[in-house]
Amino acid sequence: MNVKFVDLPKQYERLFESDRFKNGFMNVVKNCGFVGGRHLENFERSFANLCGVDHTVGVGSGTDALWLALKALDIGPGDEVIVPAYTFVATAFAVTLCGADVKFVDVDPVTYVLTPEILKGAITPHTKAVIPVHLYGQPCDMEGIMEVADNFGLKVVEDCAQAVCATINGKHVGTFGQAGCFSFYPAKNLGGMGQGGAVITNDVNIARFVREMSNCGRKEGSWFEHIHIGLNSRMDSVNAFFMNCILEENLIIEWTHKRINAAQQYHSFLSKLKEIVQLPLMPTNEVVGVFHLFEIKLSDKKTRNGLKKYLEKHGIAAVVHYPLPCHKQPVYRNTTFSGSLVVSEHLADTLLSLPMHPSITLNEVECVCNTIADYLTIL
Repeated sequence: MNVKFVDLPKQYERLFESDRFKNGFMNVVKNCGFVGGRHLENFERSFANLCGVDHTVGVGSGTDALWLALKALDIGPGDEVIVPAYTFVATAFAVTLCGADVKFVDVDPVTYVLTPEILKGAITPHTKAVIPVHLYGQPCDMEGIMEVADNFGLKVVEDCAQAVCATINGKHVGTFGQAGCFSFYPAKNLGGMGQGGAVITNDVNIARFVREMSNCGRKEGSWFEHIHIGLNSRMDSVNAFFMNCILEENLIIEWTHKRINAAQQYHSFLSKLKEIVQLPLMPTNEVVGVFHLFEIKLSDKKTRNGLKKYLEKHGIAAVVHYPLPCHKQPVYRNTTFSGSLVVSEHLADTLLSLPMHPSITLNEVECVCNTIADYLTIL
């Protein structure tokens, strides 16, 4: 059996076959309003409603969303921003592009994300903000992080690039800090027709600033007055229309449930290997992760890499996502960090991403798990 890592054609099959989508898409194309406009406004309204916030601003990418949110909070030269070392490097890029200093910290060995305790231990007089990353769709302890941040006067920008619909006590991630930032890269839980991102917030001033900055620095309501040195980071209307269809059809809710069900199936099949393989946390009544990726942790790099090759040999796609933690990247090798980053380095050597998407079948999950078991028994 060949098992794909993601299967977007299968995932979107029902949507693409609907007359509502086909007719609406052709109207967008025929009207030639390809940037902004009512389709973007519709998407921003729908996404704000989904997350339970007052404002969504669609932008060009998740990286832009982080940078714009930090700029809106006046983060710049001389400021220090705490970032987990184990994340996609763009999280750190947003800080550097503001002219601020990145301070890398380690992550929890079970959840793989930043904790309030790690944050508190890294704060210095120069620290002005923190970016908790809800990595792989697993929420950080945002209630604890916000308590630390409030006590030390820190701004909080949540990186929710992999965590659409993840919740803590029923509250969506991205709504705890001053701003939440999302990526709509096609393979994300909510993906677009190309690049895209968004900033969500309850602060009207942050929303206005992000909207102005992302629109070439134009003053809101004006086309000719440029009041910021901005950039062109506007979401196109085709992308906005496409994602709004997903939201209006409640597909994102359906897909989230399917991801969680697939994760439960993985847990059921792999539980017999729990002495050898560490599995990600499953959702509870309080904390609901959304499994953008399903990560298993092996004992060491050799075992991880050997399993990856074995799976691929048997037609199963598996991916190593972050083999270099941020502080090991060439551009950040001279960056300061707090304490030891051994957990981040260990995760980079031992985590393996298994196939995970809303269309994966029980037979495919079972095939993946049986192949993993076969490999581990011959070691």
